[in-house]
Amino acid sequence: MKRTKKATGLVRNMFSEYVEFPSLFQEDITSKSPKAAAIQLRQSWELGDDPIKNVLRLLESHGILVALVNSGSEKIDAHSGYVDVNQHRYYVVLVDANSTTFFRQQFSLAHELGHFILHSDSVEPQTLDTQEYRQMEKEADEFASEFLLPAQAFEKSISGNLMDLDEYIRLKMKWYVAAGAMVHRARSLRLINADQYLRLQKRISARGWRKKEKLDGIVEPSKPQLLHQSLDLLESANVLQARELPGILNSEYGVAFPTEILAQVIGVPISRFKADIVQLKPLA
Repeated sequence: MKRTKKATGLVRNMFSEYVEFPSLFQEDITSKSPKAAAIQLRQSWELGDDPIKNVLRLLESHGILVALVNSGSEKIDAHSGYVDVNQHRYYVVLVDANSTTFFRQQFSLAHELGHFILHSDSVEPQTLDTQEYRQMEKEADEFASEFLLPAQAFEKSISGNLMDLDEYIRLKMKWYVAAGAMVHRARSLRLINADQYLRLQKRISARGWRKKEKLDGIVEPSKPQLLHQSLDLLESANVLQARELPGILNSEYGVAFPTEILAQVIGVPISRFKADIVQLKPLA
């Protein structure tokens, strides 16, 4: 994933010679408490306590790069970090393209946003021991929960029995968050006790909701747009063609990337990188 993350940053840097991108959010979120930081960021982005319909679009609008990639891991939904290119710094979030639903993707992206706000300027993950790493992941989860499901607004939206999984499905379509994540949120807010939480977890397993919940199929996972639209624009303006990208990146940055990686990070079919086939006229 490290190489893919670097490719995303380099493509963004090269495209920015011709295309104006949203600037990376740099306002200081002073609190390092996950809950307080999430509340402060919502205020900064003027989100109020409303549900967030599309976290991916929100991240892109604040200059965070998102790419869908084939990570080859069933355990990792997303990964993020800075990429430095010359005098420029980009924050890149890589989301596994094969292991997520829209609702699960929402939480994964909010989790990575938590790392960006809480840890990106102060923590080097590779230097952490196991306990410190777990604490960092816990903080990102706490941030994501508060960011996606503001405590008072979430509690106010509850109109049914929280021991009924169908109530979480109703709330799922309001908050755009997986039912399993809302069960966890209900426990963290002490809306249900430990025994009730355990019973709900058993019901979730019995229904086979660990990988796919009810209504997951009605909304497709979001796809990044910034790099895809930029390539479309550059090609339509005859500035460059996709098939020229590997050579340009190698020439400008001294790094060679397979077209498979470039197709993934930009979000286009690999066929876009193939040269047009010229048909020869048959010999007379």
